[in-house]
Amino acid sequence: MAELFPAPGLLAPSVLRVQAFLELPFVLMAFATVVRWLDVGLYRRLARSALLPLASVSYTTVFCLVEWDLRNPYTIDDVVIRAVSAVVTPLLIARVAARDESTFRVPSSVPGLLVFTGSLGSLGALVLVVYDTALLYNLGRLDDRLPLAQAAGGALLGLRAVASRPAAAGSAPTLSFVVHVLRHWLLLFFVPALAIRYGLLFGTPALALAAGALTAAVACVHAGRTPWPAPNGTPAPPSALRLASAARSWPEPSPPPWPPAHPALVGGDSPAVGHGRLPGDGRRGVRPRRQPRGSFAREVGKVPVIKSLGVDSTPRSKAVRPARHIH
Repeated sequence: MAELFPAPGLLAPSVLRVQAFLELPFVLMAFATVVRWLDVGLYRRLARSALLPLASVSYTTVFCLVEWDLRNPYTIDDVVIRAVSAVVTPLLIARVAARDESTFRVPSSVPGLLVFTGSLGSLGALVLVVYDTALLYNLGRLDDRLPLAQAAGGALLGLRAVASRPAAAGSAPTLSFVVHVLRHWLLLFFVPALAIRYGLLFGTPALALAAGALTAAVACVHAGRTPWPAPNGTPAPPSALRLASAARSWPEPSPPPWPPAHPALVGGDSPAVGHGRLPGDGRRGVRPRRQPRGSFAREVGKVPVIKSLGVDSTPRSKAVRPARHIH
């Protein structure tokens, strides 16, 4: 750049200072982009919440500690520049998010989660390449990192093109729960993310892993106790209850008819035959009121099958005996 700039001496104050200002917005915008890919509504709420300035303070503290550990003549200037960036960056991100009117949300399906995971990996590769070359003033590595950057950029463009297509309606409760856990985990991981990353690289990997595992566990527990929006927009029951209800959603077998139909009566045209109902009662499977003695037999005697079989259904106590003729 100095060779192309008309007055190279004017660029001297930018040496080892531009990176100090741009590092925080670069990292925060990368994280905000991931949240936006998952849920645009969550991205807007995050930009309006107190988590954004807290993350700005947390990341700036980590950057300043690293700066102080690697002290040089520019360290004091860089700390001041990073403090200014910590104030300006959250305001910029909040303003950009407020103008975003999109309603995209990752569909709760296997293809939707695969596209999101691939986009996350591609963006992570690009961030590492930019961080390792431009932000660390180490452009000598650009030739070695360029193939990785090109592959990640091409994959990212293809995946985001697939993500922009309309998704099929419907979602499985288990996949909905996974997406819900991801929302909670990103919110919990947002503030300590950079501290955990540097902890893995600078002497405290066990503590950093424990902190990351704790955020994941809390996200799972909290997601299981809180509702997530239903597809029709109405409030849904808590996640754990929805998973339990999905497991109990198998249809139950219908109860057998009462009383059991006699094989000889099956196929009759009486409403009482083979349908679990008796005369005088329209409720299914409920014992009818007690009939007067002999009335049930008279009703059954009207069935055509009984008549065709020649069965005398008249109660014996009421049977009419032929009259005797007295000669």
